[in-house]
Amino acid sequence: MAIGTIISFLEQQYGFIKGDDGKKYFFHHSDIIKSTIKIEDNQEVEFDPIATQDGYAAKNVVIKDTSSISTYIVPKKVYISKSSYVKGWEIMERSDFYISCTDKNLNTAKSDILHYAKVLGANALINYEYDISTESESTSGGGTYNYSVHTFTADVVNIAKKSRDGNYLKSTFHKNNINKIATELFIEGARKTRNSFIKAIIATIIITLMAVYGYYYDVPDFNMNFFNVWLDNPTEIDKQKIGMPLIFFGVVTYIYWKVFFNTFNEWLNYKKY
Repeated sequence: MAIGTIISFLEQQYGFIKGDDGKKYFFHHSDIIKSTIKIEDNQEVEFDPIATQDGYAAKNVVIKDTSSISTYIVPKKVYISKSSYVKGWEIMERSDFYISCTDKNLNTAKSDILHYAKVLGANALINYEYDISTESESTSGGGTYNYSVHTFTADVVNIAKKSRDGNYLKSTFHKNNINKIATELFIEGARKTRNSFIKAIIATIIITLMAVYGYYYDVPDFNMNFFNVWLDNPTEIDKQKIGMPLIFFGVVTYIYWKVFFNTFNEWLNYKKY
């Protein structure tokens, strides 16, 4: 007899088996030898392979009892499910964190959420959601540019299923590996964000002091009555000498905030139960 795995079993009482030889076999409910075991996807079976005019078929299908199997296999890729489970797999480890990735490019947002799942040591994403929104920004010509923003959100978990060929025991998945990695990254991101904020504040203070110093010593009649003089008779003050430093101050401050202030690990979020 050949060995394979049920890859689909439909309500119409038929389905397909993927044999260990890589071929796909059709089977009907009547081809299954009576068993008390519930028929589900990803179950291991033994069967007699038959070649027909319409392709390959499986006869005398025997569903293998996996209750005595203590080893597990894990998927080779990250599985995605919009529901709270992955069909045919058992959730072995859950997490207190979820991932949210946003980007103007749809494919970038998709690849990012898969990448970060691997970073956390997870092999599945459940409660997978997609959202698209529209944002806008001003253009140099005075117009408005509208663009789409794509966001993917999901919970991270580890899944596995019983198999005689498995290399993992159930105890392997009870070490909270995902939470451990996520907590370390979450704390590190908060620390880096705080440090970048401090750097930006220091840079802003320095630029402010430099600007005030420049005003005080370079602008004529700059004293405690400066603003009163300017309001009463603006022509007495060299506007260009005041305006250019103000513009310079604004531009440099903006650049410093862009350079020094960053938020880290924004994709990682802690669940608020």
